Amino acid sequence: LSVLSLAEKGTFILTEVLKSATVEALFFDGNSVYIGNNNNILRLIPDNNGTFKRVDTPSALRNIRGVINVLLVDKNWLWAGTSLGLFRFNLNTEEFVYFTHDPRNPKSLSSNTITDIAINAEGDVLVATLIGLNIYNYATNDFRRINTETSAEGNVLNNNFVGCLLVDEKNIWVG
Repeated sequence: LSVLSLAEKGTFILTEVLKSATVEALFFDGNSVYIGNNNNILRLIPDNNGTFKRVDTPSALRNIRGVINVLLVDKNWLWAGTSLGLFRFNLNTEEFVYFTHDPRNPKSLSSNTITDIAINAEGDVLVATLIGLNIYNYATNDFRRINTETSAEGNVLNNNFVGCLLVDEKNIWVG
């Protein structure tokens, strides 16, 4: 993992932060950088000199099932989307929840392969998968699906593969 810092007149300074680390996902939460490294989540924090140092992460964030594709921090929750499901980890209590697709449960994830995670203006956690968009409900601890077959408000996607999400004040862009 390397960092390019903007220097004078459009030049950059390259700093190597982690040697020999395969990085699949990055998320900056304003104080820490979370890194998806194969099936582990690493955390870096800045020191007084502006360089980043690795700090220990709880054991629950090591050896997660599947390759980590995307990370997001919302409130006190760290969300990790993987090739085998979605993980939610409470950064204060270390509570760990694993969400997967269950073909018998229409309120489970539509697919175990998570491609992106975002937060909309209302605070909903949006989860992109290979089989549509999923909207997490904190109150009921389940998902509402939007894909080519089912949707809220009767709308459907034109393609089930959702590779990325972009959220602005009024819209959820689904790519």
